Amino acid sequence: MKVLENSLLFNNISVEELNSLLYCLKPTIKEYNKGEYIFTTGQSVNTIGLVLDGNIIIENNDVWGNRNIIDTVTVGEIFGENYACIMNEPIMVDVVSAKNSKVVFFEINKIMNLCSNVCTYHNSIIKNLLTISSVKCLNLSKKILITTPKTIREKLLSYLSYVSKSKNSTTFDIPYNRQELADYLNVDRSALSYEISKMQKENFFINTKNHFQLLI
Repeated sequence: MKVLENSLLFNNISVEELNSLLYCLKPTIKEYNKGEYIFTTGQSVNTIGLVLDGNIIIENNDVWGNRNIIDTVTVGEIFGENYACIMNEPIMVDVVSAKNSKVVFFEINKIMNLCSNVCTYHNSIIKNLLTISSVKCLNLSKKILITTPKTIREKLLSYLSYVSKSKNSTTFDIPYNRQELADYLNVDRSALSYEISKMQKENFFINTKNHFQLLI
């Protein structure tokens, strides 16, 4: 329940209102093992997922098996809302559980259409959904800016600079392992590892697994 209370989807909704809202929405909870697919490319989606536990990756896989990570969804965050809001629109990505995860699903029709009780706070969840969608559009623009540079070094510096500014710190953890970071930046893992090693020797940063300390 705490995860739902702290989620942006239920921002400005009291605990009492949330309980009533959950009664109207009648969500379902599912558990997934690491590596298990939640949604697959071409599937039509009519629900919004909210992560209660674990970690979800949204990725694009081409016919040659190359993977490009679009986004990572952590506890309290939602996924699938853009496709769910468009009736019968096949999704263009795969949604995968990055670790053992628990997800609660809400039917989009029950969110977008007011119930017979005409709950005043039902409008709040719709406003919150619009805000979340807007933030995700900005994040997608962010990724385009990060991956636009031509060289691996430029892409990595752009990404680390963004994370550092967003966390207001030169020391931070990123949500990706080495392969996932390579997929996010759309570069080869071996080439990325070589560049990270080279940049450490040149005193750009100190790196251990997914932990970075920028040497500024």
